[in-house]
Amino acid sequence: MPYLVNPYLFVDVSVTWRAGGSLSTGRNNHVAGGTLSASFVATGRVTGGSNTTSTEEYNGSSFSSGGAVSTAVRGLSGFGTLTAGVKAAGWTGAVSSDVTEEYDGTSWSGGGTLATGIANPTGFGTLSAGVSTGGNGTNATEEYNGTSWSSGGASSSNHESPAGAGTLSAGLVIAGASGARITTCEEYNGTSWSSGGSITTATRDLGAFGTQTDSIMFGGNDTGGELTTAESYDGSTWSGIDSLATARSDTYGCGSTTAGFATAGGASYLASTEEYS
Repeated sequence: MPYLVNPYLFVDVSVTWRAGGSLSTGRNNHVAGGTLSASFVATGRVTGGSNTTSTEEYNGSSFSSGGAVSTAVRGLSGFGTLTAGVKAAGWTGAVSSDVTEEYDGTSWSGGGTLATGIANPTGFGTLSAGVSTGGNGTNATEEYNGTSWSSGGASSSNHESPAGAGTLSAGLVIAGASGARITTCEEYNGTSWSSGGSITTATRDLGAFGTQTDSIMFGGNDTGGELTTAESYDGSTWSGIDSLATARSDTYGCGSTTAGFATAGGASYLASTEEYS
């Protein structure tokens, strides 16, 4: 709500979506990681349908070029920070990838290999305690310790092209598809999954950011097309919040519910971003 600073000046301190900086290269089916003021956007699909090796870094107002990934993929999982980031899995255009790469803020280097190559999962956590879960035709979860992957708990539903948020010991997988689109949200405790609150609209190809008890999901698509919808989660129930200015699916988020970031996406390979702050 606006509050009175002096008789002549009102300052709006409400948290809502605001225009962010634009990427040099529009893309969808990419990943992002970090905070609103220090984040990376990496790989994904670009105009023409090819995958890109491009990484761009955000400082809270504008993007600059980062190090190129070695394996260009789309529909992958990602997590971590600008200086300790991870990208894993994805679709090369020919096969489902089992490749992991780690980012130090300058360049990408090889990480541990996933047990199973998979396309369209999601991820959450940190470089030394991360999760890749869901994807095409699977309810499997793998956990990353900064060196190697190990098997985690299986979710109750398959989640293809879902969103994720939180940490290894307190994470979320949100919606996606299990044949048809679903509203199902599940919570992870580092060992097993349990049921969480359901989102309002069955959605896939959405983004999210935040924690298990304080998160936001946004965008995606339903049977009618791309969405501007956004909802917040308190650890029990999802509630509608302000909508995105631009409908975007095949997107990815990072940050917190007071300083969050919705990046690129969309069938038109958006370069635009939106900040939730």
